[in-house]
Formats: sequence, structure tokens, C-alpha cells
Amino acid sequence: MDMIGGMDFINQLNNFTLYRTNNQSFHSGYRYKYRLPFEHVNDSMSKTIWFQDRWHHLITISIAYIVLKQSLSNIIIAFVRSAEDFLFSLSSSFYDSVCRSVQPSDVAAFWALTFAVNKIAEFGDLLFIVLRKRPLM
Repeated sequence: MDMIGGMDFINQLNNFTLYRTNNQSFHSGYRYKYRLPFEHVNDSMSKTIWFQDRWHHLITISIAYIVLKQSLSNIIIAFVRSAEDFLFSLSSSFYDSVCRSVQPSDVAAFWALTFAVNKIAEFGDLLFIVLRKRPLM
């Protein structure tokens, strides 16, 4: 792939033209039997675009997260709620469990979004540690 073709591919990814014209689903077919009221991602495409447009706000998001860290640090619940989808995909094939995504508006998508926000905040936390020249351990 040459440089111009590579940039065109990246532009198509960033503008979602590859996703809009593709008829194949990248998501697993699993649907949760029970979903808590807050475990839903409305308009997942706009959430993705929002993160793409504001990627440079990592520090601001990180500071906000540090304030809310205690309420977002319950990883065990996220694992338990997401394992159901993973085990369903694993029961059909290993390929599906690794290569297929979760339904974009379902329970696992909510926890994946929470995980992504958590990683952004951890990056900001790491920046503060590095800038203060403190040891990591």
C-alpha cells in the first residue's frame, strides 16, 4: 500500500465511510437476557465520533476521572457483566470470541465504553507520575 493509498484508507476509517458502505456486521449476535437500566449505549456511532474528535482532551478527561475514580473503579462488575457475551461467542468458535465485537448498544458496550474512559484517565494519571519524576512502583 503506497503512502497516498494508505492515507485514503485512514481518511475512510476516520470518516466512517468504510463502515457505512459495509453490509457485513462486525458484531456478535449475542443479546443479553437481562440488562440494567444504565447498561445501554445510545447512538454508539456518535459516541465513537465524539471520542475521535476530542482525543486531544486526554488530560482534561483524566483530571475529571481522578475526581470520580472511586465510583468508576469496580472492574469486577464489568468482568462479570461482559463475560456472558464472551462465553457465548466462545461457545460458537474461538474466532468469534476474539474477532467479533459486542453489540454496540448492549450491556458489554456500556462496560467497554467505561473501560475506554478508564484507560484515558489512567494515561493522565501516568503522565502526572512521569512529570513529577516519581518511580512507577
